[in-house]
Amino acid sequence: MLKHVTRNGFNKRRCIASAAGVVLFALAGPVAAAEYHRAPASHHSTGAPLELARDHLRSSSASLGLAGVVLQPQRALSADGFTTIRFQQRYGGLPVIGGAAAARVGPGGAVLLTMIDVARGLDVDTAPTVSARQAGHVVEALMARPLPSGVRQELVVVRDGRGGTLAWTFDVPDLDGGKRYRVDAHRGRMLSIRPLATHVLGRVYPIHPLATPTPEDRELTDLTVSDPQRLAGWDGNLVVTRFAHGGGTDPDTLEDDLGPNVGEDFLYAPPADMTDEADPFAQVNAYYHLTRARDLFAGFGVDMSGPTWKLVAAVNVLDTGQPFDGAFFSPGGLGPPWNSPNFIAFGQGHAADFAYDSDAFLHEFTHYVNYNAVNFNAGQFAFDEQGLSPFSLAIDEGVADYFACSAAGDPILGEASLATIGKTRDISDTSQRCPSDIGGEGHLDGVIIASLGWTLRDRFGRDVADSLMWTAVTLLPYQATLGDFARGILERASELAGIGTLTNQDVDEIGELIRVRGLDDCDRAIHVPLGGSRKTLVFGLDSVAEVLETTCSELLSLNESLPSLFQFHSKAGGADGGIRFDVDISPVAGGALDWSIYLRANQPVSFDVGEAVPVPVVRDFDHAVTNITIDSGSIVVDGQSDPPFDPNATYYLVITHRNCPGVEATISADAIPPEELDAGTGGDSGFDAGEAPNSASSGDVAGGCGCRAGAKQTSGFSAVLLLLGLALLRRLPGYERVQLRN
Repeated sequence: MLKHVTRNGFNKRRCIASAAGVVLFALAGPVAAAEYHRAPASHHSTGAPLELARDHLRSSSASLGLAGVVLQPQRALSADGFTTIRFQQRYGGLPVIGGAAAARVGPGGAVLLTMIDVARGLDVDTAPTVSARQAGHVVEALMARPLPSGVRQELVVVRDGRGGTLAWTFDVPDLDGGKRYRVDAHRGRMLSIRPLATHVLGRVYPIHPLATPTPEDRELTDLTVSDPQRLAGWDGNLVVTRFAHGGGTDPDTLEDDLGPNVGEDFLYAPPADMTDEADPFAQVNAYYHLTRARDLFAGFGVDMSGPTWKLVAAVNVLDTGQPFDGAFFSPGGLGPPWNSPNFIAFGQGHAADFAYDSDAFLHEFTHYVNYNAVNFNAGQFAFDEQGLSPFSLAIDEGVADYFACSAAGDPILGEASLATIGKTRDISDTSQRCPSDIGGEGHLDGVIIASLGWTLRDRFGRDVADSLMWTAVTLLPYQATLGDFARGILERASELAGIGTLTNQDVDEIGELIRVRGLDDCDRAIHVPLGGSRKTLVFGLDSVAEVLETTCSELLSLNESLPSLFQFHSKAGGADGGIRFDVDISPVAGGALDWSIYLRANQPVSFDVGEAVPVPVVRDFDHAVTNITIDSGSIVVDGQSDPPFDPNATYYLVITHRNCPGVEATISADAIPPEELDAGTGGDSGFDAGEAPNSASSGDVAGGCGCRAGAKQTSGFSAVLLLLGLALLRRLPGYERVQLRN
């Protein structure tokens, strides 16, 4: 039973942990938001995949837990006779953010698999008591400027695990890619702030000036005929522009006035200086490579003809008149006169023009397709009831890196541009593992995904690897985990084996490639085997301070803490008398340590949205050891603990810390035999012999264990993330140069 006591109520016995799980197929992670259900064997049916998927969800509503859940079809994504029908959850006619389902229909007309990630038990008053105008004032107060005219706004339902929250969403465009603000439509408080841009630093020509130094005349297909002719096409869904008037921060500085220079052709030569800010060659290059990228994904069956796919691209982009070393895609889009829901920008850098790099185009276009076709990326600072969850961004970045490199036939991303600032990424590097090498920065963490794709490409060829990577995306839930992506890869591999493209041995080999990277156990909570250990990276407050251009000391004055990216779980046997967790912290640099351990039985430690700012704060736990100032700490759960040890329980652990340097944490778990407890060895928990926790924060501690039962703890990431969001509003290019891990 979960205890709730006052903030300073400490348990003087030993401490206990927690757990919960969802049974999934194949690479089942014990804690995952999405549920995967294989459909029972059925006769093949005739009819459109959409109707077959609808009928299956309707007839299986009880077993899938969909009673009372409204699902609206979104789109169909097809490949090799398999079609994935994606549905969005609705409540009271409003979209439920992240609520989704997908049904995979096979070539014979049978539903083979469903992915369910819905909010059950919603109880939301859909009539807002805070008007859109009032909510807009909350956003304006935070931005310290008025909302732009025509800003996109929407009333939505946000999942929170406690009945849901009605919220106003505002997508506010800017030349950093825009921000998405959500405001509680009943209480008028900010719920979340999300930068919309997804970034890369890139290359180009037919490939790029280093690989293909001689420009080639290539046909510009699907141009929209106009008088005068402009670089616009795709039946009105693409317009290529350039930044004029020295850049700035106003989309009104975009121009699309480039016309042919030789008859009807756009045969502009590259300028002598690739940092030239008036460069028509860059615009032509952009149209060619964006169309090339579109044709790649059209080959996967992605229909990009609807109005939600309209795209404006800009080259020669500057940052308030200064070189911009980057490129980004933003679903914040652009308002009048462009009226486009999607925007891609390519920077005019210090030493390179990013509109010359095919990697940049393919990478950013993949972000554009991922968002509009599936929308699984919740952003760098996403969080939910289990804490921080940046993993969907890592998938988005990794998939984008893979397709850029796959199209170029080269595993190095960025020789012609990233190299100028020392940021190339080598996706043939197979050394990265989950969880030990996952640190919370999307581009770096994404290499584990891109590397898996490149290994598959080397082993099975481009066509198979491209199919595996893209089709895995089509099954992803919103705020997906790395484990979700691995499940999608295996599912697609099994489908390809079923139609003879792969063998069963190939599927086994793919499973092994996934396992050696740790992606078979890479959901929100990681298993710690008894007698074993797992490692994880936790970036420090000094990394956040670097982004904010402040100091760690100033951040510490906020009295806040950072949670670990993963939770960890273990389970003792029925004959054991208890379980012990040991945590060892290894800081990458000097400085004082201040960290805590939270535990909960049979479900993960839960987090809430902070009242003052929209970031995670610890909500529900059974016990905690707090304010540990040395490099190791322990918790023992036995029969004397309150609540006592449960041999049938799975115990979950999460770390929070206020350390300036980043740290590597090692989490170990061991069962305690009853005879050891009888001998009295179970009472020393919490700290190494002779050490004690910070008494000012830990209260009256017995046996060296600062244990708290069920108190509500403020997590230090709250004010930090708010400030970080505001900082990114001002200097998003700098974000590219900061690695949020050590």
